[in-house]
Amino acid sequence: MDAAKAHILLVEDEPGIRTSLSLLLELEGYRLSTADNGDAGLAHMDAERPDLVITDYMMPGLDGLAMIRAMRAIPALADVPVLLMSGALPADLDPLEVADAFLQKPARIDRLVHTIQLLLRTHGSEADSRPRGDGV
Repeated sequence: MDAAKAHILLVEDEPGIRTSLSLLLELEGYRLSTADNGDAGLAHMDAERPDLVITDYMMPGLDGLAMIRAMRAIPALADVPVLLMSGALPADLDPLEVADAFLQKPARIDRLVHTIQLLLRTHGSEADSRPRGDGV
């Protein structure tokens, strides 16, 4: 998928991180929307289906994991690829059981851009070819 045409929804509660990632993604040519929590993210997806969702895990209200699970239960959103980013996850959670890729914060810019490109390219491919990210 052409970056200039891809629509990314960034769900991040920290304003500084949201602003930095927004600027980076716009410079990479993506069309970007933002939300500051999972509830706002779902509301946005109800209005416009993104090509990719990047979400933080820990947020007030509906957290990233709950948002992803809610997305997967909505047929129109079930196949939207999701990149989960977090500085900390519960020890018993495998983020790749919920999301299509995971990056530990802070993520290197080149790794973030590569993971986004790979997710957009492989959207709809079998799980074995999904990018695996950093792991836990």
